[in-house]
Amino acid sequence: MSWNCSYAGRAIRELGLTESYNNWFFPWYVPDSKEHFVEMLEKIGFINVDVSLAVNEFPFPSANAIYRYFNSVGLDLYTSPLNERGKKGFYDRIMRDLAEDFPYGAALRYERIYAEARRA
Repeated sequence: MSWNCSYAGRAIRELGLTESYNNWFFPWYVPDSKEHFVEMLEKIGFINVDVSLAVNEFPFPSANAIYRYFNSVGLDLYTSPLNERGKKGFYDRIMRDLAEDFPYGAALRYERIYAEARRA
């Protein structure tokens, strides 16, 4: 996954920081589908692979609550190419974009993939 999706990607584009992210990649592996995850696990030697998708919706009463949640689950992962001033601008832009898009809060949908397998 690269930086060019989500609110982080939006902030990077809006702030003109794309050059700073030319060779940067999101440091977490995020499978794009259950099937791809099963295929990957089997390819590296796991057997009896069982993968399930959990979909949850979480209500947030305000844009600030959404921002605090994003920040608590890894928003700072996107800031490694930035200096302190750049980081502040990045965080401020995300908060501003969230406030514009969700002035009254929102219920956001999250998908998680869970896997259970045995090593062959």
